[in-house]
Amino acid sequence: MKDLKLRQPPCDQCQAYCCRRHANKEFSVVLDRDEHERFRGIAVPASIYSADQTDRVIPYDNEGNCVLLSGRTCSVHEHKPRLCRKFSCVNLYICRSREHDDLLDECPDLLQLLEKGV
Repeated sequence: MKDLKLRQPPCDQCQAYCCRRHANKEFSVVLDRDEHERFRGIAVPASIYSADQTDRVIPYDNEGNCVLLSGRTCSVHEHKPRLCRKFSCVNLYICRSREHDDLLDECPDLLQLLEKGV
């Protein structure tokens, strides 16, 4: 296992891969309940965890980008959803979780950056 303390995300070389549709995901990010109001007008309803419960998600645009993405950066970076703030491509690379493995498989440039140990 690689040492997380020695590795920093290559944010200065970021291509916003995590903000783009991959593996036919239907939405960009699920919002926490306390974020629903802040993203009112942007978020859309979806049943993620239970058919009886309606969650709110940030959708993709017609090109497969998160609707909050502007070029290669988040248009609400300082106030982005909690799940986005928690996400780290370095952790993803180290853990290689099945849930997000497709991101690294579909983004060879990101995988190459991480393997170089940027």
